[in-house]
Amino acid sequence: MPEVLKIIINSLPAEKFDWWLEGSFALRLWGLAVVVRDLDIVTNDRGIDIFRQALATYIQKDSHDPIKGWQLILNINNQEVEISSFADRTINVFGLAQEVAWQGLTVPVLPLVCIRGLYVAINRVDKVLAIDKFIKG
Repeated sequence: MPEVLKIIINSLPAEKFDWWLEGSFALRLWGLAVVVRDLDIVTNDRGIDIFRQALATYIQKDSHDPIKGWQLILNINNQEVEISSFADRTINVFGLAQEVAWQGLTVPVLPLVCIRGLYVAINRVDKVLAIDKFIKG
Protein backbone atom coordinates (compact mmCIF):
# COMPACT_ATOMS: atom_id res chain seq x y z
CA MET A 1 0.00 0.00 0.00
CA PRO A 2 2.79 2.53 0.58
CA GLU A 3 3.55 2.69 -3.14
CA VAL A 4 -0.13 3.28 -3.96
CA LEU A 5 -0.35 6.08 -1.40
CA LYS A 6 2.80 7.63 -2.88
CA ILE A 7 1.26 7.58 -6.37
CA ILE A 8 -1.88 9.28 -5.05
CA ILE A 9 -0.09 11.98 -3.07
CA ASN A 10 2.45 12.67 -5.83
CA SER A 11 -0.38 13.01 -8.38
CA LEU A 12 -2.22 15.68 -6.41
CA PRO A 13 -1.76 19.38 -7.16
CA ALA A 14 0.17 21.53 -4.70
CA GLU A 15 -2.96 23.44 -3.65
CA LYS A 16 -4.43 22.42 -0.32
CA PHE A 17 -7.91 20.93 -0.15
CA ASP A 18 -9.88 18.89 2.38
CA TRP A 19 -9.26 15.15 2.36
CA TRP A 20 -8.08 12.45 4.69
CA LEU A 21 -7.22 8.80 4.72
CA GLU A 22 -9.83 6.68 6.41
CA GLY A 23 -10.44 3.05 7.31
CA SER A 24 -7.90 0.43 8.30
CA PHE A 25 -4.96 2.24 6.76
CA ALA A 26 -5.70 5.27 8.94
CA LEU A 27 -5.66 2.99 11.97
CA ARG A 28 -2.33 1.60 10.79
CA LEU A 29 -0.91 5.14 10.58
CA TRP A 30 -1.86 5.65 14.23
CA GLY A 31 -0.01 2.45 15.15
CA LEU A 32 -2.73 -0.20 15.32
CA ALA A 33 -1.81 -3.63 13.99
CA VAL A 34 -4.65 -4.13 11.51
CA VAL A 35 -4.99 -5.82 8.13
CA VAL A 36 -5.22 -3.32 5.28
CA ARG A 37 -7.02 -4.52 2.17
CA ASP A 38 -7.62 -1.23 0.35
CA LEU A 39 -7.31 2.53 0.73
CA ASP A 40 -10.29 4.65 1.72
CA ILE A 41 -10.18 8.40 1.24
CA VAL A 42 -12.84 10.94 2.21
CA THR A 43 -13.12 14.42 0.76
CA ASN A 44 -15.80 16.91 -0.27
CA ASP A 45 -17.30 17.59 -3.72
CA ARG A 46 -14.44 19.94 -4.66
CA GLY A 47 -11.95 17.28 -3.58
CA ILE A 48 -13.72 14.64 -5.69
CA ASP A 49 -13.16 16.87 -8.73
CA ILE A 50 -9.47 17.26 -7.85
CA PHE A 51 -8.97 13.52 -7.33
CA ARG A 52 -10.95 12.79 -10.52
CA GLN A 53 -8.62 14.99 -12.59
CA ALA A 54 -5.39 13.93 -10.89
CA LEU A 55 -6.07 10.18 -11.02
CA ALA A 56 -8.25 9.88 -14.13
CA THR A 57 -6.25 7.02 -15.65
CA TYR A 58 -6.91 4.81 -12.60
CA ILE A 59 -10.69 5.33 -12.28
CA GLN A 60 -12.80 2.21 -12.76
CA LYS A 61 -16.10 3.60 -11.46
CA ASP A 62 -17.37 7.15 -11.02
CA SER A 63 -20.82 7.29 -9.48
CA HIS A 64 -23.13 9.59 -7.55
CA ASP A 65 -25.90 8.80 -5.12
CA PRO A 66 -28.11 11.62 -3.78
CA ILE A 67 -27.70 10.29 -0.22
CA LYS A 68 -24.20 8.80 -0.25
CA GLY A 69 -22.59 11.44 -2.47
CA TRP A 70 -19.81 10.91 -5.01
CA GLN A 71 -17.71 7.77 -5.10
CA LEU A 72 -14.65 7.00 -7.20
CA ILE A 73 -13.32 3.45 -7.35
CA LEU A 74 -9.74 3.24 -8.58
CA ASN A 75 -7.32 0.45 -9.34
CA ILE A 76 -3.71 1.46 -8.74
CA ASN A 77 -1.13 -1.30 -9.05
CA ASN A 78 -3.89 -3.88 -8.57
CA GLN A 79 -4.94 -2.26 -5.29
CA GLU A 80 -8.44 -0.88 -4.76
CA VAL A 81 -8.80 2.75 -3.73
CA GLU A 82 -12.18 4.19 -2.79
CA ILE A 83 -12.58 7.96 -2.72
CA SER A 84 -15.88 9.25 -1.37
CA SER A 85 -17.38 12.66 -0.87
CA PHE A 86 -18.57 13.34 2.64
CA ALA A 87 -22.30 12.90 2.15
CA ASP A 88 -23.60 13.20 5.73
CA ARG A 89 -23.38 16.93 6.34
CA THR A 90 -24.66 16.51 9.91
CA ILE A 91 -21.33 14.94 10.89
CA ASN A 92 -18.75 17.57 10.05
CA VAL A 93 -15.17 16.57 10.79
CA PHE A 94 -13.57 18.74 8.12
CA GLY A 95 -10.75 20.77 9.52
CA LEU A 96 -9.94 18.10 12.12
CA ALA A 97 -7.53 16.06 9.99
CA GLN A 98 -3.95 16.05 11.19
CA GLU A 99 -0.91 15.55 9.02
CA VAL A 100 0.96 12.40 9.99
CA ALA A 101 4.45 11.62 8.74
CA TRP A 102 4.71 8.07 7.43
CA GLN A 103 7.44 6.52 5.28
CA GLY A 104 8.49 9.87 3.88
CA LEU A 105 4.93 10.99 3.17
CA THR A 106 2.73 13.54 4.87
CA VAL A 107 -0.73 12.03 5.12
CA PRO A 108 -3.87 13.74 6.44
CA VAL A 109 -5.74 11.53 8.88
CA LEU A 110 -8.39 12.14 11.53
CA PRO A 111 -7.41 11.96 15.19
CA LEU A 112 -7.96 8.49 16.62
CA VAL A 113 -10.81 9.68 18.85
CA CYS A 114 -12.66 10.99 15.75
CA ILE A 115 -12.09 7.74 13.89
CA ARG A 116 -13.48 5.88 16.89
CA GLY A 117 -16.57 8.13 16.88
CA LEU A 118 -17.19 7.43 13.20
CA TYR A 119 -16.90 3.69 13.81
CA VAL A 120 -19.38 4.02 16.69
CA ALA A 121 -21.78 5.86 14.35
CA ILE A 122 -21.69 3.03 11.79
CA ASN A 123 -21.79 0.29 14.46
CA ARG A 124 -18.36 -1.23 13.69
CA VAL A 125 -17.93 -2.74 17.14
CA ASP A 126 -14.80 -4.67 16.12
CA LYS A 127 -12.99 -1.47 15.14
CA VAL A 128 -14.18 0.39 18.26
CA LEU A 129 -12.89 -2.42 20.50
CA ALA A 130 -9.55 -2.50 18.66
CA ILE A 131 -9.13 1.26 19.11
CA ASP A 132 -10.11 1.07 22.79
CA LYS A 133 -7.61 -1.74 23.39
CA PHE A 134 -4.87 0.25 21.61
CA ILE A 135 -5.59 3.42 23.61
CA LYS A 136 -5.51 1.53 26.92
CA GLY A 137 -2.18 0.01 25.94
